Amino acid sequence: MCFGYLAQEWKLPLGGVISEDMDRGTFQSCAAPACHGKTWPDGTGQVWSGVPLYLLAGRVDDETKHGDNAYNEQAADKGYEIHVVTADGTRIVLSSARVKRNNNIIVAYLVNNNPLDDKDFPLRLVGSDLQPNEMVGRINKINLMMGMAQPTAPPKPTDTPKPAASATQALATTGNIALTIIGAVDNPQSLKADALRAMQVVKIKAEHPKQGMQEYEGVRLNALLDLTSVKSTATKLVRD
Repeated sequence: MCFGYLAQEWKLPLGGVISEDMDRGTFQSCAAPACHGKTWPDGTGQVWSGVPLYLLAGRVDDETKHGDNAYNEQAADKGYEIHVVTADGTRIVLSSARVKRNNNIIVAYLVNNNPLDDKDFPLRLVGSDLQPNEMVGRINKINLMMGMAQPTAPPKPTDTPKPAASATQALATTGNIALTIIGAVDNPQSLKADALRAMQVVKIKAEHPKQGMQEYEGVRLNALLDLTSVKSTATKLVRD
């Protein structure tokens, strides 16, 4: 099984100022001990191998993808969020200040020199500077939300996961990111509930497929897209 995984191809989409679909070969080359590879022993006999998260951020935080100046420290100091997203939609959000030049936050592709198993393949976020609930597997993309500074303190671990909030609940939760817009836009946005409420809020009535006619309240999509300055090359709107 392990040899099968070694041969299995995969890609890691990276998004920021530029975008890259980092393939398995490129990642493994970057993770080589003679290049940028780092390891972390988790205290249970497992040794994880991979690439520090900040180096992956450095591939898309400006136009320079590789080399001595690939990691943009000025952008990290200005502040942005790094969103690590898994195959089931789990999203771990880390601040650039917390990740900056940090070799203790690693995106691992091997454990004990073997490919990861089904629950983590192809990549897992690990390291001594992470909380246990932040060490997620099955990573399928990493996005930089440029310009979004966050507190440097790690979040407190939670005993049990809470159910995902509805759109209405998200708007009602002050201080949380309620909406993120990225892609083919000149001004990516990560908007908190307060920022959305400060915009022009409208009410409409629409038919719900199971609950009949319902009243909805929110911000018009056109107003949100105007904030981002959608590029002329954009062809479709995709919900993440």
